[in-house]
Formats: sequence, C-alpha cells, structure tokens
Amino acid sequence: IALTAHAFASDKDHCLRVGMNDHIAKPIQMQTLLQTLSRWTRTCPLPIHHAIIDLPVTDTARDNLGLPIVIEQLRERLGSNQHLLNRLLKTFINQYDDADTLLELMLHEQSWSQLNLELYTLQGVATNIAANTLLSRVCELQAPIDEQRLTALELTRLTEELTRTLAYARQLLKHRTAMYGSPSSPFCPDISYR
Repeated sequence: IALTAHAFASDKDHCLRVGMNDHIAKPIQMQTLLQTLSRWTRTCPLPIHHAIIDLPVTDTARDNLGLPIVIEQLRERLGSNQHLLNRLLKTFINQYDDADTLLELMLHEQSWSQLNLELYTLQGVATNIAANTLLSRVCELQAPIDEQRLTALELTRLTEELTRTLAYARQLLKHRTAMYGSPSSPFCPDISYR
C-alpha cells in the first residue's frame, strides 16, 4: 500500500501501475488506513473511538476562530492512538523549538534551497498535527522563496505563528501530563527525538 503526499488520481494510477495494491494520500486519516488495511487483509476494521484521545474539548466555531491546532482534525487523523499523539506533539516541539532563529539565519544568508527544504518539511508536520494556520503561513512563502524574494517581514509572520503553535502544543502536553501523571507513565510515554 503506497502512503504518499502525492494525492492526484494520476499519482494513484502510477502507484498501481508499478505494483502497489492500493494508495493512501497524506495526511493519513486513521479510519482510512484501517479500512484500507482491512480490505487487503480481509479482517474487520477496528472502530475509532475519538473520546479516547483526551484533549481539551473544543467546538467547530472555536476551531474556526484560530486555535493553532484544530483538535477535531487531530482526533480524526489519529483515532485513539495516545502514543502517536504524544510522539507527534513532542517531536514537533523538539524539532522546531529554535527554528525561528535557524530560518532567519537561512534568510540572512540567502540559503534558498535550504529554506525551501525546511519549509517543505514544516508543511508536512503542520499538516500532520492539524496546525492549519501555520500550514497557510508556510504555503504563502512558497512563491517568494521560489523567486528568491522572501522578506524578513514575511518570514516573521511565519515564525510568530510557529511560536504560537509551539506554545499551544506545549499546553496540550501539559494538559495530558496533568491528566495522566508524568510524561513517562504508560498513558503519556516520554518520547524525545532531539
């Protein structure tokens, strides 16, 4: 089964032509993954229970008002996988904690290809954790980077949203730690990839 960011019908056709049995586009939705696996393994898919991931309750209206991470999308994406939720949030925090300084340095040095690679990676991460505003900020910078005309002001809009999203991710982890005890408890595993 191909798991890829390439989501066009032609991409799916290509995967099937080269020998894949099926295709799932990123960001991967847990329910879609389970249904696809079930189809090919002839087993019953496990139901997804969204309430098992214990995050602060939000409603769609509030999510649309600009929370850095859209909780309902995150629940949809991860199903009941507490371990994956912890891992994604901790990896995001560890990987991007000082990214604003790094991105500013790359811009100062006009390292366009490195900036492009960093923002491409951040685009995927923002998609995975349902950080939609951050994702929008990254996408806004694609043309200025491609044309090598990105300004410090444009980059600042991105780094401000990155800082806001990091703070919110820390709040989510803090909430989970308060609910389940230390991050190394079985319900809240300590995962560090620094």
